[in-house]
Amino acid sequence: MSTRIAATTMNSRLGRVNTGTSSAAITAFFVCLITMLLSGAAYAKKVGSVTLEDSVTFNDATLVLNGAGMRKRLFFKLYVGSLYVDESVKGSSAQSMTLANEAMLIQLNILSDLLTRDKLIDALDTGFTKSTGGDITPIQAEITTMKEAMQEPVRPGDVYRIAYVPEVGTSIVRGDETLVTIPGLPFKQAVFGIWLSDNPAQASLKSAMLAAD
Repeated sequence: MSTRIAATTMNSRLGRVNTGTSSAAITAFFVCLITMLLSGAAYAKKVGSVTLEDSVTFNDATLVLNGAGMRKRLFFKLYVGSLYVDESVKGSSAQSMTLANEAMLIQLNILSDLLTRDKLIDALDTGFTKSTGGDITPIQAEITTMKEAMQEPVRPGDVYRIAYVPEVGTSIVRGDETLVTIPGLPFKQAVFGIWLSDNPAQASLKSAMLAAD
């Protein structure tokens, strides 16, 4: 009689231990899953319909997202502009970003078919004039080279990257294709100044690009 009672008691205890272990495992799984989801949400940034990576790699340089915003004309959303920089300069001032001889990248995610190739070229011309204070003569040849390389139509969904790497130059990349690489720090400073100078393409976009989290 006492043996049966002891066996029953032991089985009951084992049952409670197994149930507890199973519950603990399930709880741990869901805690881990929720943590992963929250972590992803914390690092992913979405601007309009575009979800941006928290970091990108270009020419062996790992660059982190500094900030991003929407370029608009009246009520039309033209593109999402984002700024990726070396971790060492993240959160720096616009002037420091523009002048720095550090790897960095501006990404343009095209949203509207209103932004044609000709209109993008016109916007770049205007941007260079503003960013150089009206004196584009020292980089006129580089500007011409850039425009000549950008012959393809611009369509919604296209992704352009303007990526600078010290000792290499500024690469204009469309999708996965490098259209041209232009050497020289002065050209980098002028092209990044289109978005980051005292007279930028759009003040709110500049502020968003500089809004390091």
